[in-house]
Amino acid sequence: MVYSVSGTLIHKDETLAVIEAGGVGYEILIGQPAYRSLPEIGADARLYTSLIVREDSMTLIGFPSPEDKRFYENLISVSGVGPRIGLKLLSELSASQIRNAVISDDAATLSKVKGIGPKLASRIVLELKDKIKHLIVGEDSHGQDQSSRKRMEALLAMRVLGYSDQEAKPVIERVFRDPQIASLDVEEIIKHVLAGLSRG
Repeated sequence: MVYSVSGTLIHKDETLAVIEAGGVGYEILIGQPAYRSLPEIGADARLYTSLIVREDSMTLIGFPSPEDKRFYENLISVSGVGPRIGLKLLSELSASQIRNAVISDDAATLSKVKGIGPKLASRIVLELKDKIKHLIVGEDSHGQDQSSRKRMEALLAMRVLGYSDQEAKPVIERVFRDPQIASLDVEEIIKHVLAGLSRG
């Protein structure tokens, strides 16, 4: 697995970057977030990469952060979402917009992206929500009080949605300081955590 590539940026456009490292030029497909993060040609650059292996090809997809990479990999785990469709989604919508659409059952927002029909949009929402629920159900909560269990479930959901523990934990703790929010069910708590993460 190629986790990241760092070296000299020798080419960039809105869909492709080439980084030279150790005498090898790595061709990396990118979307708008990665393109905006890149420096000028000739400068040092780093992209976090996902290696897509097919029968007749090996393709590197590049992202500006490990969290974007993780979210993309969860996104393309949805049946019908290939590497290019996943990249297109993350180019036309921000990761935050996609996360909020998943949590809010808002398939209409996803279907605004060209090439994403209503059926595929609904499947993305359903499968990512199911993945969150599966992780939550699979977590051993024996001996945990209700508040601790909800915190863990919210953290697991944030991991599925691409956030690191370092990003998510402080926001989760801040949300739980409000007794009214802490008393809500987990799905509502997750919405509050996402809102807090979006505000930064």
